[in-house]
Parts: sequence; C-alpha cells; structure tokens
Amino acid sequence: MRIAHISDFHLPTKPGQGVNGALPDANLIEAVAMLKRQAPKADLIVLGGDLLEDGQKGNYEAIAELFKDVQVPLHAVVGNHDDLKALKKSSLAETGNAYTGFGSFDHGKLHLIFLNTAVTAKTYGKLEEDQLLWLSEDLWSNRDKAVLIFMHHHPIDSHIPWLDKLKLQNADSFWEIIPPYSKNILGVFFAHLHIQISTVFRGVLVASPPAVSFQYSGNADASKSELSTEQPGFNLIDVKDRQVRGRTVRFNPPAPDGSVASDSTSGSEKASPEKEVAN
Repeated sequence: MRIAHISDFHLPTKPGQGVNGALPDANLIEAVAMLKRQAPKADLIVLGGDLLEDGQKGNYEAIAELFKDVQVPLHAVVGNHDDLKALKKSSLAETGNAYTGFGSFDHGKLHLIFLNTAVTAKTYGKLEEDQLLWLSEDLWSNRDKAVLIFMHHHPIDSHIPWLDKLKLQNADSFWEIIPPYSKNILGVFFAHLHIQISTVFRGVLVASPPAVSFQYSGNADASKSELSTEQPGFNLIDVKDRQVRGRTVRFNPPAPDGSVASDSTSGSEKASPEKEVAN
C-alpha cells in the first residue's frame, strides 16, 4: 500500500497571490501533477493540514476539485491555519457536519488514526483530554493491527528553537499512551514544520514532509520564519508486510511566469528510516 502525505499548501484567499515568496496555487498544481506521475500510484492521500492560508476565508472545495483526477480517497488533517467549520462543509470531510477533526478507520490491513492538534487562534498545538482518552481506547481496540498516526503539529523537538515553541504542547501526554502499542505503530506522521524530517523516537518512526508552499530553514540557529531555498515536495509512505518505508519526492516550483524547470518531471527522492512491526 502506498500513502501520499502532502501538506502545508497555504493557498491564499486571492488565487495566484504569493505567500512568503512562494506561489502556493501554482506549487499545488505542480505537486498534484508530480503525484500523478508516481509509480506505483498512491492508494490513499493524506492532506496534512494548513491547506489554506486563512481557513475562514479560503475555498476547501477548490482543493478537492484539484485532486479529483487522482481518483483515490482523500483524508484531511486539521492544521492551525484551517477552520474546522469550513472544512466540515466541504467534500474533504467525508462525514460532513459530523466530522470532529479526529477519528480512525481501516484501509486494507492498516488502521489509520487522525488527530486534531489545532488550537483556535493559536499557532502551537494541543491534544485535549477527551481526544487523548479516545486515542488510548482506539489503540487498545485495535492493538492487533498495524497502525499509522497522523497529526499536524510535531510531537518531537525539531531542535530549531523558534519552531519548537509551536510544537504539540502536551507531547509528553501523547507519548505516555504509545509504549504499550509501539510494536504495532508503524509511524507517527506530522507536518507544520515546512521541513522534511525522518527519524526514530522512542522506537517509533516519526516523519514530516516538506511543505508544498514555502520551506523554513532547518538550521538550529535559524531566526524566526527564516526561509530555505529547498524545493517543495511531499512524502510517500509505502507499507508492505508490516514494513514501512518513507520517501520524499521534491519538485521545482513554477517560476512567476508559470514556467517549470525541465528536471521537475522526475523529482528528487530521499529515503526515510524503515521500521518493521512484529506480528
């Protein structure tokens, strides 16, 4: 099974408008084109949050329309720039107004969990007590399955001080739940950083994709909101026989005149750590 984890579009309210030196609308069009060229193609797409620059004013349905030709299921994670009420009204929320921003489902032999770490009017993340309780119960109920967990905010330190002020504030509460199920959890996947990260934390694979929009500097001494010249991209998560392998695919962002460098058709790839989960 292949899952595409693609995030942080930051589409502006006014189409074509730039955000932090990037053209998010053009970048997303190129990202979708690159995704469609992958072989094998994705079986499922996770939109990792911050889909719009302003979730209250933007158009989630335009995103759904852009991905329509990919013809695989879409599942959206709520980011701090998103608006849950507006998202619930779009076709990105499969259960419509009943969508709470978190939940779980089975896809083939995998159990996928989506958490809502967004806090109203805040850039940092938090998991409320009722969601932590739900997570514990869901992991227990599905303790014999291979599990993937998705959220927007990073539950680990990036070692970039200004970004770590914006992480999941009660990450310790999240990780206290994980140990009894760590052998079943193939990975914890997040976004928010606008930096590609892949490592193993407490025996669990953790990974984030680059942003589709603009990239932040990964230097430990980076100043607040310091940008990087790295290419935008997304992650591919391949799962087979309870083994998970992550790959990062990058593309050249379109220039202001709409042109794209010729080598963007193949993209660049970077492998992530692998993890095998015991039966």
